[in-house]
Amino acid sequence: MQIQNVTNVVNSVQAAAYGQKGRLLATNNLLLAGNQLFWTLLDPVLQRVGALDAASATVVAALAPLGSLLTGGVLLADRQTVRFISGTATFDNTHREFRESLRDQVGERLWPAFRRRTDVPVNLTILEDSQESAFLLQAQVDQGSVLIRIADEVG
Repeated sequence: MQIQNVTNVVNSVQAAAYGQKGRLLATNNLLLAGNQLFWTLLDPVLQRVGALDAASATVVAALAPLGSLLTGGVLLADRQTVRFISGTATFDNTHREFRESLRDQVGERLWPAFRRRTDVPVNLTILEDSQESAFLLQAQVDQGSVLIRIADEVG
């Protein structure tokens, strides 16, 4: 029963990491389901056909969560899912530009194409309003990095 609990946790973690919300039959979701079914059914199927005895079946069942994690990582680690990335940047009188690479946020296989994109939306919100002066900020994704600049001083 403990092995089943570990398998349930592994399945939840994989669904959160690689699953695609809102599309039940999306490729990532189908690959995850197939991977999880394979590792769940491997032990009983091998026992049924006589390939495993009870002792071997216990070992296979115990290794199934690890096998599922490894297989899921191989199948899906480089696939990009739609996501939002958030963060904060601090500006003061000495820095008029903030740049941060999004490399760690994009699947490795998709990185070269992402760097060429010019249509990545950026939403900029000022979290703390300064009474001393206000600035016009511009934000964009440039060559795979989010770039925020102080454009002009206002007031």
